Amino acid sequence: MDELNTYLLKNLPLIESDLQLFLETKIPDPYNELRGMMRYHMGWEGEGSGKAAQGKRLRPILALLGGENCSILAEDMLPFCSAIELLHNFSLIHDDIEDHDESRRGRETVWKVWGIPQAINTGDLMFTLATQSLLRPNVTVKESHLLAAVQAFHETCRKLTIGQYMDMKFEELPSVSTQQYIEMITGKTAALLGFCFGIGPIAAGRSAQEIDLSRKFGETIGLAFQIQDDYLGIWGNIKVTGKASRSDLISRKKSLPILQGLENHGQFYQVWNTNDRVTPDLAEELACLLEAEGVRDFVGAEVQRYTDSAMQLLPQIFDPRNDISVIVNQLIQQLMNRDH
Repeated sequence: MDELNTYLLKNLPLIESDLQLFLETKIPDPYNELRGMMRYHMGWEGEGSGKAAQGKRLRPILALLGGENCSILAEDMLPFCSAIELLHNFSLIHDDIEDHDESRRGRETVWKVWGIPQAINTGDLMFTLATQSLLRPNVTVKESHLLAAVQAFHETCRKLTIGQYMDMKFEELPSVSTQQYIEMITGKTAALLGFCFGIGPIAAGRSAQEIDLSRKFGETIGLAFQIQDDYLGIWGNIKVTGKASRSDLISRKKSLPILQGLENHGQFYQVWNTNDRVTPDLAEELACLLEAEGVRDFVGAEVQRYTDSAMQLLPQIFDPRNDISVIVNQLIQQLMNRDH
């Protein structure tokens, strides 16, 4: 993983610096508290701030790699990278409100600290800044290509919003199929990763076929990433994930393992439907039932299936002789073997 680690050490500080400088420029001193809300959410200030509170910054790194693969310099990709990370964090602020989540990355959420109205406003501002970052002057990107990038950005927002609608709607439905779930995470999670890899070819004016292939590659990684997250929500190590043990079972989240367990109509199905509340002890029993019924193996196999699909697309997008291909390969392996 030496190539990947070297790449991250070089470029993560550039992304972080661009994000901070852009935010500081757009929110002047008279609005210190508003700026502070955004800085708090981004993990830059407040109790518990630091790298863990900032998240992985995965999405801008993916965009940077996709741009460099199209011969766009890192400095010219930074406005797009920051736009993507701001869009992602806008969605997190609103998701926390809609899902009533009181903590994120080990800290209280923005709405929990400042209240729902201010949190909504902070999220709205972050979305606006994402659009403004996308439109920053860039002498290396033609106006027609920039327009295409903006259109793709908003198409991604449309998919994200529909995905979030489906996620919330699922909470009201007595049953949801695994196929419906895949459709939901395709919008809510995979679409943005597709945009991350698609933005470079769009900005470089590459063919529609190359853009679509890059987007499909990112979406496939996104599906594997989300399903792996679902796996960790039940079988992850609490000391690493920072979540309560069996957290998705306790919250009765309609994640892929739970939906698959219900579709099996086995003992898990019976116990789940006869208990409206899942205690920690019951969660342990349910996790064991899922494993006994083969769900743990099924979900692991799904992660591998989507990962294999992405790996098959990799040489069609990235020249295997190129360092970028090596780094993307290493990054995929790290994501799919992560423990948090």
